[in-house]
Amino acid sequence: MKTRHRHITAFAAAACLFVGTGLTGCSNSGAFEPSTSTGVKPSATATADPYADLPKAVSISVFDRGAVSSDEGTYENNRWVKWIREQSGIDVTMVPVPRNQAQDKLNVLIASNQAPDLIWEYDRAYIGKLITQGALQPIDAYIEQYSTSYKKYLQEHPELLPYLTFDGQMYAVATARTTDGIANHGLWIRQDWLDKLGLKTPITMDELIDVAKAFKEQDPDGNNLDDTTALVGSTVFDSYAAMNAAISNQWYLEDGRMKYGATLDRFGDAMDLEKQMYEAGLVDKEYLTDKNFQRAIQLWTTGKAGIFAGSWGGSAMEKHIRNMLKNEPKANPV
Repeated sequence: MKTRHRHITAFAAAACLFVGTGLTGCSNSGAFEPSTSTGVKPSATATADPYADLPKAVSISVFDRGAVSSDEGTYENNRWVKWIREQSGIDVTMVPVPRNQAQDKLNVLIASNQAPDLIWEYDRAYIGKLITQGALQPIDAYIEQYSTSYKKYLQEHPELLPYLTFDGQMYAVATARTTDGIANHGLWIRQDWLDKLGLKTPITMDELIDVAKAFKEQDPDGNNLDDTTALVGSTVFDSYAAMNAAISNQWYLEDGRMKYGATLDRFGDAMDLEKQMYEAGLVDKEYLTDKNFQRAIQLWTTGKAGIFAGSWGGSAMEKHIRNMLKNEPKANPV
């Protein structure tokens, strides 16, 4: 709910063990503002709700991935935003931020005192930075006094608390999710190419390289031209790092201690794999400068690539596959 003060609070969207904790931020505190220095909780015996007469309105950031079709409206106004307003009785305002520039956009909004009440964000390090800067407020006291179902949920899932707290105070909310829900990257492969060349789906690094070489050298599209690329995508190096369990900005439990992904020997293995794939011509030579991934997407959707490294979940990959099948109806990406 909005008040006169612009003091941003963090909420979390989802605990993401693979890519970090999903965070959202709740701005604005008002007449009821718990101490951020002492962590004092409001009395449970309060007789009146200081928020009762305030406008029931809230704004929340949302990642703009260009996924709302024109016939459905916009990120700010579509059937689901209307549904939320109708079902909750709260005037919800969506604030879209470009997915690849979300933090830059949010920094501008925060600095200009125009930040949304809730910030949806997956980068725990970024949220920690905002907390250090004093841009976010803890929410322990609000949950203690006002929450019903979520307070009970945290009691049932205490394993979430480390992802929600900084220096002993909670700045986020989150829910436990399945592995399918927290996976961030995936590899799609042309099963029809595998079948034509008599190959099996690779399950080791060496097998991946062997299959990639076959896709590059053995004319899997059958046009008698040397025009196929083995691997393309929007998450190529991230996939190398994930396969080596060494995502650069993730923490790993090693021998009872937390170690940063970029400092592990396995991160060097991921770099070696990238070097090997590049020098062997198994990836598009221009992928390092393909900043918006349009060339990778074109190679995939026109049937010239055999493996695509992309984001797991969402509508982007579904769109790429649909566009591929328009050009290559017999393709079988899995």
